[in-house]
Amino acid sequence: MTTIPLYENWEEAARLLLTRRPMSEATTVPFPLRKAIERIFGQALSPAQAVARIVADVRERGDEGLRFWTSQLDGVEPSTLEVARPAWQEACRTLDPDLRGALELAARRIRAFHERQQVTSWSIGEGSGYIGQRVVPLKRVGIYVPGGTAPLPSSLLMAAIPARVAGVEEIVVCTPPRRDSGSVAPVTLAAADVAGVDRVFAVGGAQAIAAMAFGTRSIPRVDKIVGAGGLFTTLAKREVFGFVGLDGLYGPTETVIVADESANPLWVAADLLAQAEHDVLATAILLTPSRPLALAVAEHTERLLGSLDRNEVIRASLAAQGGILLTPDLDTAVRLADEFAPEHLCLAVREPERWLPRIRNAGGVFLGEYSCEVLGDYVAGPSHLMPTGGTARFASPVNVLDFVRVMSVVALDRSLSVQLARPAFRLAQAESLTAHAHAARCRADEAPGEERQGPPQAQENPSIEAFIRPDIAGLVCYAPVPVSPCAAPDDIVKLDANENPYGPPPEVWEALRRLENVHRYPDPQSSALREALAAWTGVPAEQIVAGAGSDELLNLIARLFLGPGDVAIHCPPSFGMYPVVTTIAGARVLTIPRKADFRIPVEELRGAIRKCRPRVIFLASPNNPDGSWLSDEELDALLALPVVVVLDEAYVEFAGHERSRIRRVPQEERLIVLRTFSKWAGLAGLRVGYAALPRGALEHFWKIKLPYNVSVAASAAAIAALEAWPRMEERIAQIVAERERLARLLAEIPYLQVYPSEANFLLCRVLGRSARGLKESLERESIWVRHVDQPGVEDCLRITVGRPEETDRLIAALRRL
Repeated sequence: MTTIPLYENWEEAARLLLTRRPMSEATTVPFPLRKAIERIFGQALSPAQAVARIVADVRERGDEGLRFWTSQLDGVEPSTLEVARPAWQEACRTLDPDLRGALELAARRIRAFHERQQVTSWSIGEGSGYIGQRVVPLKRVGIYVPGGTAPLPSSLLMAAIPARVAGVEEIVVCTPPRRDSGSVAPVTLAAADVAGVDRVFAVGGAQAIAAMAFGTRSIPRVDKIVGAGGLFTTLAKREVFGFVGLDGLYGPTETVIVADESANPLWVAADLLAQAEHDVLATAILLTPSRPLALAVAEHTERLLGSLDRNEVIRASLAAQGGILLTPDLDTAVRLADEFAPEHLCLAVREPERWLPRIRNAGGVFLGEYSCEVLGDYVAGPSHLMPTGGTARFASPVNVLDFVRVMSVVALDRSLSVQLARPAFRLAQAESLTAHAHAARCRADEAPGEERQGPPQAQENPSIEAFIRPDIAGLVCYAPVPVSPCAAPDDIVKLDANENPYGPPPEVWEALRRLENVHRYPDPQSSALREALAAWTGVPAEQIVAGAGSDELLNLIARLFLGPGDVAIHCPPSFGMYPVVTTIAGARVLTIPRKADFRIPVEELRGAIRKCRPRVIFLASPNNPDGSWLSDEELDALLALPVVVVLDEAYVEFAGHERSRIRRVPQEERLIVLRTFSKWAGLAGLRVGYAALPRGALEHFWKIKLPYNVSVAASAAAIAALEAWPRMEERIAQIVAERERLARLLAEIPYLQVYPSEANFLLCRVLGRSARGLKESLERESIWVRHVDQPGVEDCLRITVGRPEETDRLIAALRRL
């Protein structure tokens, strides 16, 4: 007898297998668990009754109940419930480099996939009012990560990263302690560090679900619990539903493979065995019209089983829940698979795309033999937390939308309120809700005692909002730092905008004092400034263009190369204007996140460029917000690809003027370099920047640049700053020295992790507390820093290098806090 049953009577087998779901307690309570319940509770209880008692006890006794049930169920006497962040960082540091690299690759792909999922806030005007929706991330989310018999770091990544992408403020993880050590597996802690969660607790089972639902002294109450687990975990989630949001109730995992004669029987067998390995209740089913394939799969399954560690679990799973069904044709196989609504549906057929439109019910569809479900478990990108037990008919995999709320917004003006009040009044009357009717009639009356007027007729012409481009209406506005009011107190320490704290040199003030002819338009080509820049950079003047800050030039470059249907690559965390100018140009943003150390993922970029054919990639060096440097090897690799590389060097003077890549532009076909006077020269308020472009782009650039974009004052100040370069070079060296001192002092703050920087700012990750909260605390001390609100660095602050006395004041405040 083979390990996996083969059914030739497909109709009978379909009734047997495709309706059998191991969800009832009778089929999901193994004998050892029943005996454990009797031992712990002193009587025979159903799992649901046992879980209800655990949940009630934790709700009543908090941490005391948590410790008791952890000792009873996990055999661990916890000395502390929370795992300190240094333990995560140490786990990540000492983890096998290949394993750490795999975690980081998985994290990048999961993040990139989920960054494409979005629901946006919007509004549409009606009269002088509007209606719309506001999308708000959840404040605190709890993630349950199984780990009783084996660590499951992938489950942590699959839940935590979509939550981070959605903008969740605080992510709490609960995972069972190991019986041998009482601690959390190092690989799970490393995954927590890679995913950027906020807190980790060594607590599992029903007690962990109760703690996150109701809160204890140690574990905060969350808004929603996400994650799969065993029977007790699932029953506990059901018990706390209504007190907390849930992603779903997960049963045993399941895979249905539809295959034809073209499938590789060895691969199909391997995929069935991989699914059965999860649990004796896991479901692994093959539907095929090919008898030779079915026999070959059964043979390979039997042959491979003996070499697998969990072969007893696999054998029990395949015997009870698995099977091979011989269907009359492929059409029947696809129909049965869709009716089953499995968690995973694999189409190992000759033309998988042809059958995809026939599938309505599945958690995830895996097209073709190379798209195996095991890759989906770890590194493909979509979350592997998928609906089971047939719930794929109405439920979805965990995704970004699980971590946001949509709030309706109604802001009606008087005219529309009167117009809508009358039909509302009639509907309330029909429902016999007299108070509702009265409230509506109050609005229908234009004034007390006045005779009511008929509602105004709907306007024939829509409001102006109806004509706004939909992509612009849904665009998230770039949020620059707030401008200091003129009356701001002198004692504000402003370290949030990367400005030069010393301002421009005296030569600039003298040039501004000598200004004449301001009643005349400026030179539309900024010729004198471009000649001065050519002498300073070594780039021919005809290849240099000037603008009202580098932001204007970014916008013009996007318009020059991008239009509807085009793609530009953005590598966050980075400057937030890149996706904005892309969207303004009508193009699509392809987001490919940087690595954990902020280096760009060259191989992933190479694959994306080959596949999606983007026209532009935006990069910054030094990068904002972390100050990292783009190496020559990385730049060379990108310049070898068919894409325009826009390199933003807003902070390059603090890394060394001579290191700028602007001198490479005349020799490169697809390199554009931008620079600015805002940072090093202290001219942020005058807005002047410049770019070097390849010769082939210059003629077309002049067509779209608006005339007179650089003012007389800005041009004169920029030329004076270049002439004063030796004095400014000393000032820059002073700022760089203060940057190093600030980095040393920040590193002494126990709750800050400081990243190296080659710019005039430092990025600091805030450990064990809210970065936004720390920013607000500093503001109360009249110290302004920047909270970096981008995926992967939401728990970071960016701090501009100021004067020494400003550094001292900042450090003193951080030590007090």
